[in-house]
Amino acid sequence: MKRTLIYLGIFLILGGLVYYFSGQTGSTRSTIDTSDRRFAVEDTDRIGKIFIATRTEDPVLLSRKGNEWLVNEKYLASATSVEELLRLIRDVQLKFVPPRAAYQNIIQTISSLGIKVEIYDRSDNLMRSYYIGGVTSDEKGTYFLMEGANQPYAMHIPYWQGSLRTRFNLREHQWRDRAMFAERLRDIESVKVNYPNQGDESFVVERVSETEFSIRPFDENMPKITRNMHPGMIESYLRNFQRIGVEAFERNFHARDSILSTTPFCTIELTRSNGDVVFYEIFQRHQRPLMGPYDAAEAEGEDFQMRFWVSAPNGDFMSAQYRNMRKFMWGYSWFFRQNDDI
Repeated sequence: MKRTLIYLGIFLILGGLVYYFSGQTGSTRSTIDTSDRRFAVEDTDRIGKIFIATRTEDPVLLSRKGNEWLVNEKYLASATSVEELLRLIRDVQLKFVPPRAAYQNIIQTISSLGIKVEIYDRSDNLMRSYYIGGVTSDEKGTYFLMEGANQPYAMHIPYWQGSLRTRFNLREHQWRDRAMFAERLRDIESVKVNYPNQGDESFVVERVSETEFSIRPFDENMPKITRNMHPGMIESYLRNFQRIGVEAFERNFHARDSILSTTPFCTIELTRSNGDVVFYEIFQRHQRPLMGPYDAAEAEGEDFQMRFWVSAPNGDFMSAQYRNMRKFMWGYSWFFRQNDDI
């Protein structure tokens, strides 16, 4: 009986020691705060806004509106650019903890060149707030610092090498979607294309029923073409408006005013079924005659790099490649059979 009590006492003491040290270990782990390295947001569907600010440029606000994103609540954002940013926010991982001796230099760089990032959910609740600094010495990591924290971290994306700050460090116009037109056929009410110096090729396409369109000269005094029309030609033309984009926004182009003072090569006005109107003026950068859709296909090689200037009433001034502009720069006569067509 006495031996049993002794063994029982030993087990109680050992049990107590195990409990004590396991408790100490658990409490030690629980007191290690890793919140200052949780930069990733795994469920990006929860994100409603992303605010990005630098010391040298105007801040950018990306905000979700339905299935689309807006830039500064004014312009449609590039879906590709936003998707890449959300993928980065989701996949960013810790690469290594920099040595304490490097903290001062890292934080000084963040203070002078840092990018501030604030991520909000769809209810405007702040999810993350941090700064992005420079790259590591091997340029495979980027320093991040959580707001309110003292310790920076080297972060990376395992499947991508390079500075992560480049994905955030974009100006307003660089975040914007570059589509001139992104239309569904059923939403197009009319298209008016005018060539000021080629009036006989200017035209208007108008919806006459749910499934049919008609075409006429832009100038009502111009004679209508009475030849038979190519089957499905109007619908084929209108389907080109599914995606027509510019090359770049040219905000500070030095010759902009002088270009706008000239006669445009072409103007185009598209009216949607809901009454919205989209209008552009197109200016040639190199003089050339209007080409038919078939001739244009043959001239792809020589005209691949040919560009136009595009102006919109909202003040946008853009450059665009011929291969995209030719999708809507057709001529009135091109819709009809020639006399020798079968």
